Order: sequence, then structure tokens, then C-alpha cells
Amino acid sequence: MKFFTAVLFCFFFTGLQFARSEDRVGKKVGEKIDQSVDAVNETKDKVIARLEEGMKRLNHEIDDLKKKSRTAKKEIKDDLKSQIAALENDANEVRKKIEGLEKSSENAWVDLKASTEQAFHILKRSFKNVKNKLEQKIK
Repeated sequence: MKFFTAVLFCFFFTGLQFARSEDRVGKKVGEKIDQSVDAVNETKDKVIARLEEGMKRLNHEIDDLKKKSRTAKKEIKDDLKSQIAALENDANEVRKKIEGLEKSSENAWVDLKASTEQAFHILKRSFKNVKNKLEQKIK
């Protein structure tokens, strides 16, 4: 009988400890999830700010490129106009992607982030190519 009572006591005590452990683990998991959500939101805001700042600089550089193209020779001007128009069109597309990123849910923004950053880098590369062509032709 003593053995049976001891076994019951052990089961009961172990069950209480297990329940307390589950509560602590559940609280810690909940806290970690909240911290992760905060980190994701903070990162999302930082990514958007970085992309918007990059677009602001790039738009300024495109405007400078337009001014330089005005001094180019006639045969170069038409080609540059179309390339600059393509850059502005691409810049508008990147702006739309950034707006979509701002409006996106916590779950969707990571996928949108990758495509938005990729579009931004392609735009920057295109800009550099057009700028280099202009500088070579103006010389």
C-alpha cells in the first residue's frame, strides 16, 4: 500500500511539474513569437526606408542624366530620350512594388521584398548602363 501511495504521489507531483513547465514553455514561445513579429516589422520598415531612399537618389540622378542628354548631339538625343523614358517607366514599376511592400501582410512581405529589391537592382544597373553610354558619347 505504501508503494502504491508513493507511486501515485510521484505521478501526481510529476504531472504538476509538467503542467507548470508547459505553462512556462508556452509563455516563452509566445514571447519569442511576439519578438519575431516585432523584428519582422522593424526589418520591413527598414527595407522600405532603404528602398525609398535609393529611389530618391536614383530619381535625382535620372534628372541629372536628362539635363546632360540635352547637351548631346542630335543623333544621340533621340536614343537617350527613349532610354531615359524606359528608365522612368521602370522606376514607376519599382515605386509600385515598394507601395505593395508597404501594404503587404507580415506573411507576404518577405516574398515581395525579394522581387522588389531585385527590380530595384536591375533599375540601378540599367541606369548605370545608360549613364555610361551617355558619358562615352558626349566625350
